[in-house]
Amino acid sequence: MRNPNLQPADPMNDDIQLAWSFNRPWVSSREPEEQPVYAVVRLTPNPALTQQSVNVNLALVLDTSGSMHNFQLTDEQKRYWLAIAEARGEVSVGYADGQVTRFWRGQTLQEIQRIARKPITLAAEAIRGLMARLSPGDTVSLTAFATGAELLFPKPFSFEGPAEMESALQQMESGQLIPTLGSGTRMAGAIELAREQLQRSGPLNAVKRMIVVSDGMVEDREETLNNFERVKDDNIRVTTIGVGDAFDEEFLTKVADNCQGEYHYLTHADQIAQTLAEEFAVLKATVVRNIEVAFAARNDATLVDVHQCLPSFRTIEEMWVEGDWTRVRVGDLSVGQSIGLILEIAPATLREGEHTVITVRVGWDPCGPTAAFSPQRNEMERSLKLIYTREQQLLETKNHEVEDLIDRFFVYRAEREAARAQQRGDLATASERLRHATRILRRLGEPQLAREFETQAAALESNAALDPSRVKGLKAKTRRLGQRQTA
Repeated sequence: MRNPNLQPADPMNDDIQLAWSFNRPWVSSREPEEQPVYAVVRLTPNPALTQQSVNVNLALVLDTSGSMHNFQLTDEQKRYWLAIAEARGEVSVGYADGQVTRFWRGQTLQEIQRIARKPITLAAEAIRGLMARLSPGDTVSLTAFATGAELLFPKPFSFEGPAEMESALQQMESGQLIPTLGSGTRMAGAIELAREQLQRSGPLNAVKRMIVVSDGMVEDREETLNNFERVKDDNIRVTTIGVGDAFDEEFLTKVADNCQGEYHYLTHADQIAQTLAEEFAVLKATVVRNIEVAFAARNDATLVDVHQCLPSFRTIEEMWVEGDWTRVRVGDLSVGQSIGLILEIAPATLREGEHTVITVRVGWDPCGPTAAFSPQRNEMERSLKLIYTREQQLLETKNHEVEDLIDRFFVYRAEREAARAQQRGDLATASERLRHATRILRRLGEPQLAREFETQAAALESNAALDPSRVKGLKAKTRRLGQRQTA
């Protein structure tokens, strides 16, 4: 398992610090444990590392399908303007993203434009704001997709300047792309264009990231997932942003999980600017890249499972087993961030005393100023030890902070199990898992989120139509439930 090219860790000077806690620090030396022990392993940047600004190579992939050109109107506003437009003969009905859509014209269109905005306009403004934050070493590309896909910026053999980006944004914003790209939502071609652009542009030491913004249901799901596999193999992280109520949140969360990125649910397109700014700030503060963590069970213990809990709960679908070691990829680490992993462990019964149950090995690539002094991959190794005892009072001792985090993970897992059951048509199991999450949330002191889960369960039990915004909101909130302030 050990790579001879890896450098041994220096505990005083590592880019990464590793800490861990057990939910039960003491286990029985007399009889087998009936319940698993949970360990939370946390990776944080060394406090000695100050905020830095690395080069970023960013690929923006933007949905420009017909729905992105619809005005954001309330139901009351829609009824008001529809009555006026029909009286003037300035509205027609067509299809965009497989849905019935109204197309406004004439004086009605001009009047609506004074009070309402289109998602495509808000997205263009968000990109303009992002461009203003770029440093000289940063690189950005823009790929638009609908039924087709096109790299809008930079054009092949063109000068990469602000004027050309502005021209691309105006072309996208005005609807000029609709005749050539269509009005559907086929993402695969855009992902490949963006991946190729990331590979041929930007400094070699730049932090690469793809950010995908969509408000519709992807029509070429399997082909798109295959293209994301190539993105992942190139060590490119992917952040997905779903806007509104008509996109496939299961698809976008799956992409983010597989590519070690983040998933964001935005109820309105005016939130795109803030989300892009936050993502870009995290990228610029990257200190460690391509982190892999490997675990080996010791002293007859069993590593049952591994889950990610920070910066958000994430299903780890890929693990590599090499001899005694189980290895997972967890992405990059920035100043001010933490990466947390939950280990589910079944310890063996051992004599009294302290015993290693898991060995943890972390490998990473340095980034930014530290990479100039240590360009090769680094590694650290630590031993996680439990204390075996016969004293009942010690055996009843629990780490309440870890217990709280594990309970929050159980809420996330219950939501995931409910979603899968619902996809199978097993509404009874889906409702039961949501009710289970409700009970945990009330115990955690999260009454508002508990009520949302309860409402969702009641809707399933009565076969009522599900509120898409609530479905998406529950998924987004439970993913970040490990960060208590976002619960």
